[in-house]
Amino acid sequence: MVSDRPGIGKTRFALECCARYLTEHADAKVFCIFNKGADLFEDLRVYFSEPGHFLIFVDDANRLTRLEYALQLLHDQREDQKIRVLATVRDYALESVEKIARPFGGGESVELHQFKDDQIKECARQFWNFEPCLFGADCGDSSGQSATCNDGGASC
Repeated sequence: MVSDRPGIGKTRFALECCARYLTEHADAKVFCIFNKGADLFEDLRVYFSEPGHFLIFVDDANRLTRLEYALQLLHDQREDQKIRVLATVRDYALESVEKIARPFGGGESVELHQFKDDQIKECARQFWNFEPCLFGADCGDSSGQSATCNDGGASC
């Protein structure tokens, strides 16, 4: 489970985890589940009745009706199946989702934290080779002129 407050990037982080999982497990298929108010039992039973290697991504598990249906797949997987579940959950609901997951093995939780400005700057330098301008920062341009960035860092 990936947890933290709303808007921190849990879904984006989980999608990246799914992509990386696929690069390491070429035989796997990824399925994403998001609450649409429908009863999932029949869909899950049909989609995951076949042999195979599956990663099930449950976005906002705290909002999913009957999360235990997806978790039951872990408990009921056969010898010809490999099923993993990755879920995002909002921090305020983590305890209740962990309570639902406990009978199915509980899993592991990872809490994300918002990047600090210096971490963002270092990533920009290291991975994209540029000097970022963050909101409200004083940034110099190529002519040596100084400008204040007031647009959230999109440009200076």
